[in-house]
Amino acid sequence: MEMRRLRYFVVLARQLHFGRAAAEIGIAQPGLSQQIKVLEKELRAELFIRGRGEVRLTAAGEQLAREAPKLLDECEALARSVRSAARGSAGVLRIAYTRSGADLRLGELVRSFRTRYPRYQIEALTGWTSWNLELLQDRTVDAAFIRGLERPRGVEVLELGAEDMVVALPVGHRLAEREAVQVAELAEEPVVLWPRHLGPVFYDRIVQQVWPGAGPLLVQEEPESEQILAAIATGVGLSVLDRRRAQKLCPPGVVLRPFAGEPLRVPVGLAWRQGDETTVVGEFVAYCRSHGHAWVEGEQGD
Repeated sequence: MEMRRLRYFVVLARQLHFGRAAAEIGIAQPGLSQQIKVLEKELRAELFIRGRGEVRLTAAGEQLAREAPKLLDECEALARSVRSAARGSAGVLRIAYTRSGADLRLGELVRSFRTRYPRYQIEALTGWTSWNLELLQDRTVDAAFIRGLERPRGVEVLELGAEDMVVALPVGHRLAEREAVQVAELAEEPVVLWPRHLGPVFYDRIVQQVWPGAGPLLVQEEPESEQILAAIATGVGLSVLDRRRAQKLCPPGVVLRPFAGEPLRVPVGLAWRQGDETTVVGEFVAYCRSHGHAWVEGEQGD
């Protein structure tokens, strides 16, 4: 899917008028119409309903309109990072966040570093643990936040803290009335989880602690916490998610419950390339070593 066509789609989805969208983009209206048709052919989905005097989004178009701006932002951030890598600029720190980074205050940690070291330019993008590590290893980024403390060859990892996990349940579920849930009570329950390849160490840690032996009764996989929670709201199953992100995104129809007894926690870390001796990476690692735990664990004042 070509990014140029995706940008055209975003403008048209906002304007819902081919003439105005074409004028904003700076191309002829027939050219915009042709590019949208090519995009629909690529996706094998009709994105717009074209009627006399009106343009409306289809269900597929509405889905793409929700996701496309975020994808464009990430692609632009990635392009900036690649350009910085090509320049070899020692004054640029390229960072990859995990999707739960905002809820873990990792952005605030980075902003505090920026305040302490204003001479450095920060470029950031957001992904998931396994992708972040790939970006680190192929030198697209200089440092990456990860969950589960996966340590591939050639990568150093600093543990910054840990996040509490909770059980997300449909309203009306037999366990929803409990103040806390026992791990053993989840053994035969249908489960919605994210695909393992997005973060194998994180995924395996959850499965080993909650569903040892046979593993979860997996009925559905969704790549994002939002989609997992939406599925739970329909009664498909339950899930185990990081507490702060689940609380932030929790929709109607879903309740969150802690684990009974010892809290279930998953570590969060900072990864960088082994032997990276650039000043900016060294100072960022040192800063996270001194201050990271306070931000991730919520000990740092607002």
